[in-house]
Amino acid sequence: MPEARYFLAHTRQTPDAAIDGWTAALTQALVQPDWVTKVVPGRDDFEQRAAGLGGWKRWCYDVPCGCQYDGTPFFHGIVVPMFDVNEALGKATAQIVEGFIQQGKHAFAWSPTTNTFVKILGVTVLPGDNWKNWATLQLDASTEKEATGHRKNVAKSMADEMFEQDINRQFDEEIEEPWEEWEVNGGGA
Repeated sequence: MPEARYFLAHTRQTPDAAIDGWTAALTQALVQPDWVTKVVPGRDDFEQRAAGLGGWKRWCYDVPCGCQYDGTPFFHGIVVPMFDVNEALGKATAQIVEGFIQQGKHAFAWSPTTNTFVKILGVTVLPGDNWKNWATLQLDASTEKEATGHRKNVAKSMADEMFEQDINRQFDEEIEEPWEEWEVNGGGA
């Protein structure tokens, strides 16, 4: 059964109990038939992978771009818990969100209090050099949906895109191999 993996981009100051509760709530909100849903908090992923990658900076790059040994991405999307649409993000979180957007992956702001999702369009860097208040999110208000009524459509949309990305990746890998063989053999068999 295919697995849909989402990165939960909470702050470093978020209490463990809140992170655990949000992880459980998102895992339920993003469930869909024929897919296993896995939500990984930033806290857990950092503890498991950051040291092996060389630290904070490389980990921030690898979260949106990294792949597993079989070529599938570590994460298919990111969910940023927010209580206020004007809430500022830290520099690392903003960079991770930008990475997901640049990779063409799913990026959603999620309100834990109203259980609604809003698509993230981009990041606006704030003036100054405060790494704790680095940026705000550009949100597409027209995509705001309540998780209870819309979660299947959001999850289905995500699953359809993930399936298409995986198929395209596999197709690209299959195509590369014969062309490499063609060039090695001097243009023909």
